[in-house]
Amino acid sequence: MIALLRGKLAAAAPPHVVVECGGVGYEVMIPAPAFESLPAAGEEVTLHVSLQVREDSHSLYGFFTAAERLLFLTLVRISGVGAKSAMALLSALDPAGLAAAVEDNDPKALTKAPGIGLRSAERIVIELRGKDVLAAAPATIPAHAQAIAALVALGYSASKARGALAGVPTKGKEVAEIIKLALAKLSGGS
Repeated sequence: MIALLRGKLAAAAPPHVVVECGGVGYEVMIPAPAFESLPAAGEEVTLHVSLQVREDSHSLYGFFTAAERLLFLTLVRISGVGAKSAMALLSALDPAGLAAAVEDNDPKALTKAPGIGLRSAERIVIELRGKDVLAAAPATIPAHAQAIAALVALGYSASKARGALAGVPTKGKEVAEIIKLALAKLSGGS
């Protein structure tokens, strides 16, 4: 079973990315919001993945955190919810939004996801109620993704933020330090 991929981001075209590991390119479907936090092409990326096997396909689904992967695996175990529906849910709602909908007993909030009708949403709310997976869902976001989100919040476009972070060393650095380096690069300071 494949659980983790670490390699160079070779390509990103929603809804898939290609991660090159040891000379092999793995096509991985990721939730739509994750595209904003991807590093630039050629940079290292780590994805927690789930291999879903059907009689007509083998598909990889990827996430930045193990908690998101666990939430995905919990969703696909619910009767009537397949991998594509689970991915649609995680694209329409972040894990915190999904947890809030379950806690508030609000299945209608889940129908924002394409392919999720009211009956499926009600089943999901019932199945997820009281599950530990929702408590773990808002897990640690990678420093690179936090830095991109901060730069976007400061008014930079996501592509400009990714460009500023290209080549900025992130390993072992605090998010604030990464942001300072990127800002210096954006202002022409380095």
